[in-house]
Amino acid sequence: MRVSARSRLMPAVALACGLLASSAAASEFRDAQFGFSLAPPRFGAPAEGTSLVRLVVAGPPDGGFSPSVNVTVQETRTTREAFVRLSESQFQEAGLKLHSKENRTVSGRPAVLLDYEGSISGPRLRFLALAVILPDRVLLATCTGLASTYPSLEPSFRQSLDSFKLTPSP
Repeated sequence: MRVSARSRLMPAVALACGLLASSAAASEFRDAQFGFSLAPPRFGAPAEGTSLVRLVVAGPPDGGFSPSVNVTVQETRTTREAFVRLSESQFQEAGLKLHSKENRTVSGRPAVLLDYEGSISGPRLRFLALAVILPDRVLLATCTGLASTYPSLEPSFRQSLDSFKLTPSP
């Protein structure tokens, strides 16, 4: 039986196409609760000094508000200490109460966990936020719920933020 050059080349081409496709869709969200995954488009990089919300996951509404977790990418160079000072200043300006702050390390990088509460433009909310300080940006994962339901949400919020880790980026 004679095997053509084309037949021998096809597995290599298929492998190369698969590698290219997997590198193009480097991000993937997997939802085990509802049984789906999604690879979002690869958008351009945000400009220095800007921020973007990279991920939002919301729960069912309760009392007119859906608890949520989001990850914001802040394109700014800072230190953990400077980030905390700026956050405390912003909280005070907005009338938010800081309950606690805890320095942490996430995947070897400096981080801080902030627990704060207040009304921005609506119901009283409670926030639990983890800021991971990278050389060129801050990754900010924030869990938000109604202050009145926060005690029942707090364990799952803390578990979610405790699972946050850095992964290699292309």
